[in-house]
Amino acid sequence: MGRKAAAAAAALIITAVMIFALYLAAGAGAGSAGSGSSAARVHTHTYGDYEANEYSHWRVCADCGERSSSGAHVGGGVCDICGYAFAPTEGLEYELSGGGYTVTGAGSFISGTIVVPNEHNGLPVTAIGESAFAYSSAVSVALPSSVKTVSDRAFYMCTKLTSVTLGSASGIGESAFEWCMSLKSLEIPASVTLIGPDAFARCTSLTNVTFAEPSGWRAVPSVTSASGEDIPASSLGRATAAATLGEYSDCFLVRSGSDG
Repeated sequence: MGRKAAAAAAALIITAVMIFALYLAAGAGAGSAGSGSSAARVHTHTYGDYEANEYSHWRVCADCGERSSSGAHVGGGVCDICGYAFAPTEGLEYELSGGGYTVTGAGSFISGTIVVPNEHNGLPVTAIGESAFAYSSAVSVALPSSVKTVSDRAFYMCTKLTSVTLGSASGIGESAFEWCMSLKSLEIPASVTLIGPDAFARCTSLTNVTFAEPSGWRAVPSVTSASGEDIPASSLGRATAAATLGEYSDCFLVRSGSDG
C-alpha cells in the first residue's frame, strides 16, 4: 500500500472513531435526559389536607413540598371542596322590619365572600333589601335559611360574583342578579316560588342552572295576572334551564307547587 493510500485509510479510521465517539456521547446525554424525565414522571404527588385562606384553597405534596394550583372556593358559607367555613360578614347595614331584619346595604364590606347571618340583635334576618349589594365586589354570597326574600336589584351589577347559595329563599326580585357576568352555575332551591323579570338577565357566563323543583312553573306578565304560559318541567332541566331563564326573562316565573 502506498503512502497516500495509507494516509487516506488512517484518515477514514480517525473519522469513524470520532463519529462513533460523538454517537456514544449523544446517546449518553439522551439517556441522562430521559432518565431525568422518567424520574419526573414517576413521582406522584402525595397531597395532604387542603390549606386555605379567605379566597382560595390548595394542597402541598408531602414528598417534595410542591404546592398545587390554588382553586377558588365553591359554595356559600362552607366551601364544597375544602370545607373552609366563612364567619358571618361584619359591618352590614340592617333595618328592622316587622319581626325581623332586612339587610339594606353592604356597610363596611368591601370585597370577597358575603355570609349573611341568621340573626341580628337576637332577631332573624329575613330579607336582602333593594339594591343592598348592587355594584359591590362580592365574589360569593351565602344566604341563611332565615332569608326568604331577595329584593329587586339586590345584587345588580356584581360583576365579580361567581357563587350564590340561596338557602331557603322563596322570592327573587326583579333584576336581582342582573349583569352578574362571572356567575357560571346556580341552584334554584325548591323553596323558591317566584322569580322576577330579568332576575338573571345579562349573566353572560351562566350556563349551568339546576332547579330543585322544575315542575309547576308558569311565566306571567305580572304576579296577579291570570294569563301566561306553562313551562314544561323538561324546559327547566339541567341542560335547558339557563336558556329557559333567558327566554322568559321579561316575565315573572311563578310556581304553583303542583305536579303539572
